[in-house]
Amino acid sequence: QTRGWFYTLTVLAAALFKRPAFRNVIVNGLVMAEDGKKMSKSLQNYTPPDRLMETFGADALRLYLINSGLVRGEDQRFADRGVRDMARRALLPWYNAFAFLRTYASIDGWAPEMGFHHGSNVLDRWLLSRLQTCKARIAEEMSAYRLYNVVPRLFEFIEDLTNWYIRLNRARFWSEGVEVDKIAAYSALYTAVYELSLAMAPFAPFLAEHVYRQLASLSGDAPPKPISVHLCSYPDAAEHLAQPALEDAVERMRRVVLLGRRRREAARINLRTPLASLTIIHRDRAVLDEIALRGLCEGGVERQGGALRSG
Repeated sequence: QTRGWFYTLTVLAAALFKRPAFRNVIVNGLVMAEDGKKMSKSLQNYTPPDRLMETFGADALRLYLINSGLVRGEDQRFADRGVRDMARRALLPWYNAFAFLRTYASIDGWAPEMGFHHGSNVLDRWLLSRLQTCKARIAEEMSAYRLYNVVPRLFEFIEDLTNWYIRLNRARFWSEGVEVDKIAAYSALYTAVYELSLAMAPFAPFLAEHVYRQLASLSGDAPPKPISVHLCSYPDAAEHLAQPALEDAVERMRRVVLLGRRRREAARINLRTPLASLTIIHRDRAVLDEIALRGLCEGGVERQGGALRSG
């Protein structure tokens, strides 16, 4: 194609119209078999696409290709396990986050038309801020045609949503009754899942459509408006919800949690075993103050000297 079509267009446009045939060209690389050879029916060195889509879904195949070197103009050795990893790392966690919301919203009878409440919970505000950061970065990368940088941003947010926000907030959804704090948790989680579906629509159109319609069913049997996620406006970042300092503080808290897990593993202490105390030591007193103020203060943190002790 590079030698033929693009070259022919350039020559014809210059000869006939004295101007370029195009201003921007997106050139993909070549898809090779996993062994580096050309895909060949006679060699049968690739899995038929319809079989891959039947097994892992068309969205997983689409995400794998978008996240590969192909969109950078590089050749790609196609591996079935890459498609499987897209389903495991992105599609399943995203759907599980929606299923978690649907399950507990149904139990409590919560629905979006009951109204949203965004309170002062640190993790609620952090999740909404991370959502704005994700949307802003996606818009920036898409406007520059850097599709290969979009999927990693989505992976990061899905990881934040499932492995951090939901895990750390499960007790709020499990509590009895529907108090103000639980409504705030539902509001934050619904907003994140809904806008993630809008953001993912160009990259995972089928699952995005399914989640979008299922979210609408929380409000009853009436069809959603617009009727399809692909008729919605692409979500823009809400600057008033972005809190970079809070995101930095929670990132420090996450590092503390990961370091704590490593120490547990080194000492062979089971993750389910409660600790009598946890001491955080850092050279910079301002870092400790920031952790106490933004991150760990809701977990019962006590400042002692140059460290933070959490009991």
